[in-house]
Amino acid sequence: MKKIILALLLLFAAWMLYTYYQKEQLPDIGEEYRYSVTDVDDIAEIRINYRLMDPDILLQRQKNGWMLNQKYSVRNDAISNLLNAINNLELKYIPTSAAQQNMLRDLATTGTRVEIINRRGEVMKSYFVGGNTPDETGTFIIMDGSQSPAIANISGLDGSIRPYFIMPEIEWRDRTVFREEYDEISELMVEYPQQASASFVIRLQDNDFEVYPLKDQIDVSKRRVRSGAVEAYLHQYKMVSAEALIDDDILYSELVDKTPFSRITIRRKDGTAYHTAFYPLMKSDGANQFIERYHLIDDKGNLFLVQNRLFGKLFVDLDNFFQ
Repeated sequence: MKKIILALLLLFAAWMLYTYYQKEQLPDIGEEYRYSVTDVDDIAEIRINYRLMDPDILLQRQKNGWMLNQKYSVRNDAISNLLNAINNLELKYIPTSAAQQNMLRDLATTGTRVEIINRRGEVMKSYFVGGNTPDETGTFIIMDGSQSPAIANISGLDGSIRPYFIMPEIEWRDRTVFREEYDEISELMVEYPQQASASFVIRLQDNDFEVYPLKDQIDVSKRRVRSGAVEAYLHQYKMVSAEALIDDDILYSELVDKTPFSRITIRRKDGTAYHTAFYPLMKSDGANQFIERYHLIDDKGNLFLVQNRLFGKLFVDLDNFFQ
């Protein structure tokens, strides 16, 4: 009896070893449907190659954020949404063989390739994102090198994943206009071409900021500066962002030929400077007209659309600083 039991145990152990060995040797069929990257902190580059739009997108992690196509800063919410999508991308379902043939044609003609690379230069995931299902609750996807397309979505959300990956270059770009540290400013000048008496310059003098009129005829030597007024104003420039970047060469050319409402120039202790010009967009509520937004042009050639409710606080006049 003992011999029979021992033989059965040995047979069972041999079967377990064989099963384990076979499992190790066979490919993981499910791997071609695993789209998510769990360790997004290890991602160094994301390459998005469009078939129907230019230019392609290269996103690279830097010490202070992400760079777009090696020349622009990336909009924080855009990269945050993309990383969340990459982290939570999952298989929704595998369609029928007949449906897969149509999906393969769609992916071959319009599919956008997404390649995710880690800090060691290794490809973590590479797949193609295609069109949406008719009910817009999922998106065609296929792993690079696979012949098995599927429907994917973001975990917990029914809907297209395309907006997270597929945007024109200008939509990826950071919209921050001013990002100035108080301790790095050496001079800030606000000029109102149509109201010279309101224009002023704040200049660092002997480790303290002083405010002066731009118009020589104005004498403020006997006026007392309000305590904390200059410091509070300079801190307004710590972070101010635009509503949108605009790609319109005709509008840009028209604006630069006009006299702006205001020019703001910031000079920093490191010798760099930043120049901006504001052109108001008027809106009427019937009886009154008011400024709702501005077009803003900077010395980098950018054309922004900015809201008065965010930037209006910068347009103070010289009297604002004095008792």
